[in-house]
Parts: sequence; structure tokens; C-alpha cells
Amino acid sequence: MAKSFSDMLSCHIIPIDYSFGMPATAIKLEADLVKKVIALKPKEESISAYVRELIEKEYRAREHRAAANLYQQFLYENPEERTAMEVWESAPLSDEVEPRKP
Repeated sequence: MAKSFSDMLSCHIIPIDYSFGMPATAIKLEADLVKKVIALKPKEESISAYVRELIEKEYRAREHRAAANLYQQFLYENPEERTAMEVWESAPLSDEVEPRKP
């Protein structure tokens, strides 16, 4: 029996327990890299906050790419789901919705 997409996705999620606090790490940047970060970040934002946001964005992007790859694999392994998705994707979204008949 084929795995569902949610089963495939959940097997790659690693729960992290921060109930006792989060570990803190200082990262040292070379002077030229600090200058680049300062030039890129909004003036009202700290270097730490900016770098943290960049890391979080990259992490989310990688998670999304991994989920997309898993979903593509799921569609490949489940032709009936792939067919249903093709029907859904071909739906004319610009057409008006037909009113419900009483």
C-alpha cells in the first residue's frame, strides 16, 4: 500500500524540545562580511536579528523544497492522485462560478 503524502512528509520532521530553554551561540563574522551585512540590513534592525531572519528564511525555503520533492514523489507513486491533480490544475479559474440551484 502506498504511503499518503502526509505520512511521507511526517517521517522527515524532527521534533525539537526546547522546554529547558534554547541554546545560544555566538557567530563571529569577518569585518568585510559585517560591512556587507550592515549595508544589506534595514537600519532599524540589529545584525543579529537580520542574520537570524536570513537563516530562518533559508531553512523554510529548504523545507518547502523538500516537501515539494516529496509531493512530486508521492504523485509519481500514486497515479490516481496525479490524475486528480491534473484535473484540478486544468480547472478554468477565470470563469464565473455557477450559482447553486435551489
